[in-house]
Amino acid sequence: MEIIDGRPSFWRERVDAYAHTIKQLPAKVGVATDKVADLELAADISEKFHKWNPETPSDEYALKTSVASYVYYSERTINGLCRAASNQWQEGEFVSFCLVGRLIFEYGASIHYLLKHMRCAAPDWAAARTKLTPFFLGSRRGHWLEALNIEQPSSVNILTQIKHWVDENPEAEDDYAFLSESCHPNFIQHYYLHRAGSGGDVVFSMLSQRPLDQALHRFVSIIDRAAHSIGQNLLEISELSKLPPYSASTSS
Repeated sequence: MEIIDGRPSFWRERVDAYAHTIKQLPAKVGVATDKVADLELAADISEKFHKWNPETPSDEYALKTSVASYVYYSERTINGLCRAASNQWQEGEFVSFCLVGRLIFEYGASIHYLLKHMRCAAPDWAAARTKLTPFFLGSRRGHWLEALNIEQPSSVNILTQIKHWVDENPEAEDDYAFLSESCHPNFIQHYYLHRAGSGGDVVFSMLSQRPLDQALHRFVSIIDRAAHSIGQNLLEISELSKLPPYSASTSS
């Protein structure tokens, strides 16, 4: 531990203050792990059902397999991001923590966006499938499918997803602006976050410490709420994504 003027370093004090909350991030997302794991078969089916039956599946079946696949892999990605955020926090890498935290926050908005559409998908599964196709497959430039000569839909802008999240998280837009500002190579990042980091060689005056304390508290609170939202929303999505008995339809 770095010692400055006989005191523990500034960053270590902050790491210790929020260590428990940060360590709980993976668990808050993982509250849905058992339910989401049940979707592994559905995720596998979504890649293989065309080989089993040449007929086109019903819109409900096709949409739910797409949702299951998305949720199954997203849960694992988000869990990994939460563990990475915890590691970066422990090292006092506040800038990296904010960058990963913003991605966790974006996943929170995306999961909620998907949930909102799944809540009202029935009985018009065809319309819901059309609405969510850009969400699953969209791209800003279409580069992923260029080599296959497949036209890719435009993606759903993350700001659109965040605006939808406001009904559950009223501060979502302001929080996202705050996280983004913290990730940019600007004065806030350079002066506050780097100087508070693991180098531990800067003695902050109380005037400088106060706004940084408030900023770090807000970072942690925003990401903590996002992780909780993700876990709860994944639980509901997993229920809404239960597959019906396979049925084929020629009009999909």
